Amino acid sequence: MTKIYIPLPKGKYSKPEARGLWLNDKGKLYYDYIKLHTYKMSIEGIYYKNLFNTYLDNLRINYKQEAIFYTCDNIGYVYYNKNNIDILPKYSIINITFNKRHLLRGFIKAALKLYKGVTVTITKAGYTLEIWYK
Repeated sequence: MTKIYIPLPKGKYSKPEARGLWLNDKGKLYYDYIKLHTYKMSIEGIYYKNLFNTYLDNLRINYKQEAIFYTCDNIGYVYYNKNNIDILPKYSIINITFNKRHLLRGFIKAALKLYKGVTVTITKAGYTLEIWYK
């Protein structure tokens, strides 16, 4: 199953499914509101891979993004173009249920310091943090 993390325009949607936070090399914090999309077609084989790459290129252009993040078989990919894809093989999901947001904020700060990026998804049970790293 392939899951695509589609960035949303800020302010257009009141409740995004997730929020992505990451630090660049200089330590500046960036964030996106994210809509999760499950891509149900196969991406195996050259025809399907080209179709998927075209789909990702269209998303990247339409949402004015430098890259699109997606996951497939517990591996994360940062898609810049069909010739430039970063692979993030290490995966960690941390389920957190906090009633107080300041505890979550501290955990996110620590994750950003260690891994340079984190995705926070709000669920009925609490917060789910996804961390992908090299």
